[in-house]
Amino acid sequence: MVFGTGFYLQKQFSNLNSSRKTNLKVKNAKNKESQPLLVFVLGLIFGIATNFFFNVLPGLISEFNLISFIDLSAATKTGIVIAFSALVCYPVSLLVSKVGINKAMIASIILSILFGGLIYLTTGVLSTILIFVFAIVYAGLSVSTIPNAFLRLNPAHKVFGLGLFFAAAELPNSIFEILNV
Repeated sequence: MVFGTGFYLQKQFSNLNSSRKTNLKVKNAKNKESQPLLVFVLGLIFGIATNFFFNVLPGLISEFNLISFIDLSAATKTGIVIAFSALVCYPVSLLVSKVGINKAMIASIILSILFGGLIYLTTGVLSTILIFVFAIVYAGLSVSTIPNAFLRLNPAHKVFGLGLFFAAAELPNSIFEILNV
């Protein structure tokens, strides 16, 4: 549905005429090739990390009683981790703009895999620390993958490409939901 909406909006917006100066910029940028497969892969990577963060991590917190120093339900603990990730997005975005989107995205992907795996392999306080570190890395991934995908698209394909990105990002969650029915 997101993919279809992106395609529809791309068709609609391509028919709009804007100022002559903007049209000249778009004509110059149209020579740039879009990379839809890379955009799809970036969306898929972001979707896997998002699925882990929102669907798998709460189960781990509940099952292993992680973040045990806070005497609250697992859902509330998960909410605290999500809120923490949202709060660090701004400082992380400043770091991403200093380091560069590509380097930050590659580092975030590698660190997401590393810390996601380490959360499974550890217990107790170390797991709790790793969960919060993963939340920071997830913030970096979220502020670097979407702009990176946007840069990989020709201006004429921006709406379509972002629809493709979000469709790919939702795919792992859909598969997870189907398997958990």
